[in-house]
Amino acid sequence: MSRRSDWFADLSAVINERRWNACPHFLYRVLYGIPATQVLPLTVEAVQRYVPFFEDRWQGVTWPREILSNPQKWIKQFGRELPEEPQTERISDARFKFSLDALLLALRLTDGRHDARAGPRRHVARSPTGG
Repeated sequence: MSRRSDWFADLSAVINERRWNACPHFLYRVLYGIPATQVLPLTVEAVQRYVPFFEDRWQGVTWPREILSNPQKWIKQFGRELPEEPQTERISDARFKFSLDALLLALRLTDGRHDARAGPRRHVARSPTGG
Protein backbone atom coordinates (compact mmCIF):
# COMPACT_ATOMS: atom_id res chain seq x y z
CA MET A 1 0.00 0.00 0.00
CA SER A 2 1.31 3.48 -0.86
CA ARG A 3 1.88 6.14 1.73
CA ARG A 4 -0.97 8.23 0.27
CA SER A 5 -3.28 5.19 0.51
CA ASP A 6 -2.32 4.81 4.16
CA TRP A 7 -3.10 8.48 4.77
CA PHE A 8 -6.43 8.13 2.98
CA ALA A 9 -7.28 5.14 5.18
CA ASP A 10 -6.35 7.20 8.25
CA LEU A 11 -8.54 10.07 7.03
CA SER A 12 -11.45 7.71 6.44
CA ALA A 13 -11.01 6.31 9.93
CA VAL A 14 -11.10 9.70 11.68
CA ILE A 15 -14.16 10.69 9.63
CA ASN A 16 -15.94 7.46 10.57
CA GLU A 17 -14.99 8.03 14.21
CA ARG A 18 -16.27 11.62 13.93
CA ARG A 19 -12.96 13.00 15.16
CA TRP A 20 -13.43 16.24 13.25
CA ASN A 21 -10.47 18.08 14.77
CA ALA A 22 -8.10 15.42 13.38
CA CYS A 23 -9.47 15.69 9.82
CA PRO A 24 -7.45 18.70 8.60
CA HIS A 25 -4.16 16.97 9.44
CA PHE A 26 -5.00 13.84 7.45
CA LEU A 27 -6.74 15.74 4.67
CA TYR A 28 -3.61 17.85 4.17
CA ARG A 29 -1.50 14.71 3.91
CA VAL A 30 -3.86 13.15 1.36
CA LEU A 31 -4.16 16.26 -0.82
CA TYR A 32 -0.59 17.51 -0.65
CA GLY A 33 1.11 16.88 -3.94
CA ILE A 34 -2.03 16.26 -5.98
CA PRO A 35 -2.12 18.63 -8.99
CA ALA A 36 -4.37 21.65 -8.58
CA THR A 37 -6.33 20.62 -11.65
CA GLN A 38 -7.54 17.63 -9.63
CA VAL A 39 -7.86 19.25 -6.21
CA LEU A 40 -9.79 22.39 -7.17
CA PRO A 41 -12.87 20.59 -8.57
CA LEU A 42 -13.00 18.56 -5.34
CA THR A 43 -12.75 21.78 -3.38
CA VAL A 44 -15.65 23.34 -5.28
CA GLU A 45 -17.73 20.23 -4.65
CA ALA A 46 -16.94 20.27 -0.93
CA VAL A 47 -17.69 23.99 -0.53
CA GLN A 48 -20.99 23.63 -2.44
CA ARG A 49 -22.30 21.40 0.33
CA TYR A 50 -22.56 24.40 2.66
CA VAL A 51 -24.45 26.64 0.21
CA PRO A 52 -27.97 25.44 1.19
CA PHE A 53 -27.29 26.17 4.89
CA PHE A 54 -25.93 29.61 4.03
CA GLU A 55 -28.85 30.41 1.73
CA ASP A 56 -31.38 29.33 4.38
CA ARG A 57 -30.00 31.98 6.72
CA TRP A 58 -29.32 34.64 4.09
CA GLN A 59 -32.23 34.44 1.68
CA GLY A 60 -31.69 36.50 -1.43
CA VAL A 61 -27.90 36.27 -1.26
CA THR A 62 -26.95 34.54 -4.50
CA TRP A 63 -23.29 35.38 -4.98
CA PRO A 64 -21.85 32.25 -3.29
CA ARG A 65 -23.78 29.99 -5.67
CA GLU A 66 -22.67 32.17 -8.59
CA ILE A 67 -19.03 31.83 -7.59
CA LEU A 68 -19.27 28.08 -7.27
CA SER A 69 -21.25 27.55 -10.47
CA ASN A 70 -18.75 29.49 -12.58
CA PRO A 71 -15.71 30.67 -10.62
CA GLN A 72 -13.79 31.70 -13.74
CA LYS A 73 -16.61 34.03 -14.78
CA TRP A 74 -16.59 35.57 -11.29
CA ILE A 75 -12.83 36.06 -11.42
CA LYS A 76 -13.04 37.73 -14.84
CA GLN A 77 -15.74 40.08 -13.61
CA PHE A 78 -14.70 40.77 -9.99
CA GLY A 79 -11.27 39.23 -9.48
CA ARG A 80 -10.97 37.92 -5.97
CA GLU A 81 -13.42 40.43 -4.53
CA LEU A 82 -16.29 39.25 -2.36
CA PRO A 83 -19.30 41.27 -1.26
CA GLU A 84 -19.14 42.41 2.35
CA GLU A 85 -22.73 41.36 2.92
CA PRO A 86 -23.90 39.50 4.76
CA GLN A 87 -22.00 40.44 7.88
CA THR A 88 -22.22 37.47 10.19
CA GLU A 89 -20.97 36.53 13.61
CA ARG A 90 -21.70 32.86 12.97
CA ILE A 91 -18.32 31.10 12.74
CA SER A 92 -19.55 28.56 10.17
CA ASP A 93 -20.65 31.34 7.81
CA ALA A 94 -17.38 33.20 8.30
CA ARG A 95 -15.43 30.02 7.50
CA PHE A 96 -17.61 29.49 4.43
CA LYS A 97 -16.85 32.99 3.18
CA PHE A 98 -13.16 32.39 3.90
CA SER A 99 -13.29 29.15 1.88
CA LEU A 100 -14.74 31.05 -1.08
CA ASP A 101 -11.95 33.59 -0.82
CA ALA A 102 -9.35 30.81 -0.64
CA LEU A 103 -10.90 29.08 -3.65
CA LEU A 104 -10.78 32.27 -5.72
CA LEU A 105 -7.16 32.80 -4.70
CA ALA A 106 -6.23 29.25 -5.67
CA LEU A 107 -7.95 29.60 -9.02
CA ARG A 108 -6.16 32.87 -9.71
CA LEU A 109 -2.82 31.35 -8.75
CA THR A 110 -3.31 28.36 -11.02
CA ASP A 111 -4.60 30.51 -13.86
CA GLY A 112 -1.30 32.33 -14.27
CA ARG A 113 -2.91 35.72 -13.64
CA HIS A 114 -1.63 36.20 -10.10
CA ASP A 115 0.42 39.30 -9.48
CA ALA A 116 2.19 39.27 -6.12
CA ARG A 117 2.30 43.07 -6.22
CA ALA A 118 -1.49 43.28 -6.43
CA GLY A 119 -1.79 43.72 -2.69
CA PRO A 120 -4.67 42.60 -0.47
CA ARG A 121 -8.06 41.82 -1.86
CA ARG A 122 -10.81 44.39 -1.86
CA HIS A 123 -14.51 43.95 -1.15
CA VAL A 124 -17.31 44.66 -3.58
CA ALA A 125 -19.40 47.49 -2.14
CA ARG A 126 -22.55 45.45 -2.63
CA SER A 127 -23.37 42.15 -4.16
CA PRO A 128 -23.38 42.19 -7.97
CA THR A 129 -26.52 40.04 -8.11
CA GLY A 130 -28.59 39.94 -5.00
CA GLY A 131 -27.94 40.17 -1.35
